Amino acid sequence: MDAVLAHLCRRLADGAWAPGERLPPPAAVPVVRLGYDFRDLIRDATDSIAARRTGQPTPDRKLFPALFEPELESTENRRP
Repeated sequence: MDAVLAHLCRRLADGAWAPGERLPPPAAVPVVRLGYDFRDLIRDATDSIAARRTGQPTPDRKLFPALFEPELESTENRRP
């Protein structure tokens, strides 16, 4: 996360970052990134907030699977 934040801060300071730009930049050595799809987390969180406001039940917890970068890219094509 520190590498992403440092890159984002540099890009913002340079005025060169645009929404939708992929972060972090490609690695200098071959790597396979593993992480979480935060779009799912944010979508679920906002849905839970909306449900609670109307008195609907919400789960106590939800698990978000870790995804390798190619898996994440394949889900981007299926998003509404």
